Amino acid sequence: NFATLNQKAEVLIGQGQFDRATEIYSHLLAAFPNDAELWNNAGNCYFRMSDYQEAIRHYSNALAIDAQLVPALRN
Repeated sequence: NFATLNQKAEVLIGQGQFDRATEIYSHLLAAFPNDAELWNNAGNCYFRMSDYQEAIRHYSNALAIDAQLVPALRN
């Protein structure tokens, strides 16, 4: 379920397990491709893993969905 998986990703982020969190976000994005916050959160994980190309791609997708998403605008 969405809430459970999203919460698990947040816990993994808190533990510094960004690679595992991105796996969860990938599954969530497959089911909810129009969720700008998911794109942004996944972008944050890629950024923390120094995968800047993927981070930019995810932030760009977030902004394409919601141009006013403040966290993505700051990234």
